[in-house]
This record gives sequence, structure tokens and C-alpha cells, in this order.
Amino acid sequence: MNSHGNTIIRGAARLFFAEALLIPTGFITAVFLARELQPAGYGTFALVSQFVIWTEYLLVSALENATITFLSGSTERKPLVNTVYIIYAVSGSLAALALALLAPAIALLVKAPETVPLLRLLSIDIPVFALAHAGRHIAAGCQQFRHNAAMRSVYWISRLIFIIWFVSIGLSIRGAIIGLICASAVEAALGFYLVRPDFLRDGFATITRFWHVTAPLQLAEIGKRLLVQELIILKALGGSAASVGNYGAAKNLALAPILLSRAINPALLSILNKARHGNEERAARQMAVTTLRSLFWILPAVAIGAACAPEIVSFIFGTAYTDAAPLFSLLLFAGTGFLTINIGIVMFTAWNMTGMSLMVTLPMLPAAAAGYIIGYPAFGATGIAAATLAAVLTGTALTLFTLHRRLHLGPPGWTVIRSIGVTIAVTAAAAIWPASGGAVLLKIVALTASSLLLLSVTGEFSWGDIAFLRNLVKGQARNIPEDTTGDIT
Repeated sequence: MNSHGNTIIRGAARLFFAEALLIPTGFITAVFLARELQPAGYGTFALVSQFVIWTEYLLVSALENATITFLSGSTERKPLVNTVYIIYAVSGSLAALALALLAPAIALLVKAPETVPLLRLLSIDIPVFALAHAGRHIAAGCQQFRHNAAMRSVYWISRLIFIIWFVSIGLSIRGAIIGLICASAVEAALGFYLVRPDFLRDGFATITRFWHVTAPLQLAEIGKRLLVQELIILKALGGSAASVGNYGAAKNLALAPILLSRAINPALLSILNKARHGNEERAARQMAVTTLRSLFWILPAVAIGAACAPEIVSFIFGTAYTDAAPLFSLLLFAGTGFLTINIGIVMFTAWNMTGMSLMVTLPMLPAAAAGYIIGYPAFGATGIAAATLAAVLTGTALTLFTLHRRLHLGPPGWTVIRSIGVTIAVTAAAAIWPASGGAVLLKIVALTASSLLLLSVTGEFSWGDIAFLRNLVKGQARNIPEDTTGDIT
């Protein structure tokens, strides 16, 4: 495996573990708030947060790919860094102003007038959140993945501390909101310190194509974000509180592919774009194909998780959440589909074909809408999850087809055949191997290891892949260069 591939894995691993802090810190935060705010207060906080978080990620997700693309392909980074900070600051401020003005209309829509001041308070977080992500995206564009991971780790930890502190001193919902704002401020400050822009000395860059890259990505992001609002859709269609709770639990369990996507995408885009601008087209294409192969390597593990869904749900949430098991199975596959789509969008961006992102994501919305209308009356919450999966599979198929047709990129046929064969085998094994309690963890680990072994003995991994994985497991990092080649200065 070449040095570019090693850098991607090293960077993605750091980002994955940083993002994975969401799981323990988010769990502790959720339990604390649920007990302190009581159901009514916690519901109000969750509702307000939903709108603001949706706005924030909609804003920064499209800017991320454009930022990484321009920085990783530039030799004059300092003026570009300054310009990126201004773009994020202005965009975040405008979004915050729009949300503050629309707060009464939003409150009327959800029939909760008490959310107006809370929405306006939390809107302060939007420009701060944007500046924090500006630092992260700049670091990724410069291949400073350690800085990126450090910022994200600090955010999740400080978020937990600030929310508990402000709620504990009696500020209730406002305290939780202030805690979120403070956590974003800490991340933004750390990013500013690590990136160190100098607006007076370095000046600004003219980015004539920035918005041409961002516009289709923004529209594609809107399509994806609308598709993951199933809780609101389920409630709007008449879902009970119990069905919404089961669906929420299933979504929380199915986070792994989303965390993996957040970890892989910045590193992959930065390295691909740098390789292409450095006239290393062959290396870029090899990395792209290996990445697409890896999606099929994880398919057996996803199938194992889906097959063990009843046991996993019972172990984590208890028997009261039995109905969440089929939802978790469907949403786990949907998350893997989103991972594939996001990686495809990264490749479209690296090869200057961002318009393809819009083409593969827009058809997902009518497919989902039709599925919701048909599925919910017949199957309830399971119908919503199945419709989401069907829509995501539509986007996944379009992504893989477009990559093959337009860029001649795709996994080798034998990789697909091996992956499907191993997936069938381990799924059958999971079905006939009963486990309960903590034994389900042993079952998942054993079957996942078996799937990797089966892929290996059938010839899926090259000797270079095997040597790299062996060194990685042993902790021998000599084959993995430190990610210091992209210094901002």
C-alpha cells in the first residue's frame, strides 16, 4: 500500500476515534438531561436542537468539500485560509439571522410558542459552529489530521462538561443551550490557534470557482438532510410516542457508518485532490478503487449487526425496546448506503464533477416520499425505515453506476462476489448461533473476524494489504508516514 493510502488510513483512524467520542459523551449527556429536564423539558430541548443542528450541518457540509478541494490543490494557502474563514463567518451569521427571524414561524409550525426565545438563543451557536468547522476543514485540506481530530475531541468533551455545569447551576434548558455554544467556542478557539490565520499580513484570495463547486454540493446536501428527518415525518404521520422512541433508539444504534463517513471523507478528499494536482492520476485512481473495495469489505460486518439486531437491542436498551430491532437492521444498511454515497460525492468533487452529486441524490427524495406514503399505513415505523432504505439504495446504485460510467471507477467484480458470498455465510452463522447479554459482543467479534479471514483466504487481500494490516495491529507505524506533509505555513 502506497504512502498516500497509509496517510488516508492514519488520518481516518484519528478522525474516527475523535468522532467516536460522541458515543460515550453523548450517552452521558442524554441521560443527564433526560433526568434533569424531565420529559417535557428534554423534549423541548431536543426539538430546538433538531432545527439548529440541521441548519448547522446543512451549512458546513457543502462548504467542507469545496474548502478541502481548494486548499489541498493550492500552493498559496495563507490568503486562501483567510478567505475561507470569512466565508464561514458570513455564511454562519446570515444563517443565524435567518433562523432568529423565522423562530416565530417555526414555533407556530410545531405548536410550541415557548421555543421562540430558545431558538433565538441557540442561533448564536451557528456562526461559532461554522468558525469551528472552518478550522477543521482547513486542517483537513492541509492534511493536518491530528489537528482536526484534536478539535473534534475537545468539542465532545467540553460539550459534556459545559452542559452538565450550566444545567447543574439551575439554568435548565437555557443552560444546556449555553453549554452547546461554549463547546463550539472552545473548538473554534482551538482551531484558530492551530491554523493561525493572519488577516492583516497575508491578505485574501480570490476564489472565483468556490461557489460553482459549493452550489451543487449544497443542493445535494439538502436532499440528504431531508431524507434523515424520519422522526419528524413519523410524528407528522401520526406515529405514537413509543414508536418515535423506538425509532430514535434504532437511529442512535446505527451511528457507526455515519461516524466512519465523517472520518474517511476529509482525509480521502484531501489526499485524492493533492494527488491529482500533483500529476499522480494513477495513484489517485488506485486509492479510489481501494476505497470502493473497502466498502464491500465491511458489508459482512454490517450484515452481522443486522442479523444480531434483536440481541443487540435487548442487551443495550432492554426488552422494552424489542420493536426497535427491525428498525435498527434497516437503518444500519441505510447508513452504509449513505457512506457509499458520501464517498462517491468525494470522488465527484476530486474529479471536478460536483454536478454528479446532485444527479445521484435528488432522485432519493421522491423515492422516499412514495415509500413513506405507501409504507407507513401498512407497516408503521418499519415502513418508514424500509422507505428510507429503499431511497438510499436508489442513491447508492446511482452513485456506483455514475462512478463506473463517468470516471471508470468501481470495485473489481471478484470483490463484489467474494463479499456477497462471505456475507451470506456469516449471516447464516449469526442466525443459528443464539446469544444473550454480553455474549452477543463475543458473537459479533468472532463472526466479524471470521468474515475477514474468509475474505483473506479467498484471495481478496493483496500481500501489501495483509502486511499493512499486520503492522497496524502490532502498532508498528513505520510504514505509515506522519501526516506533516501538508503544513499550513
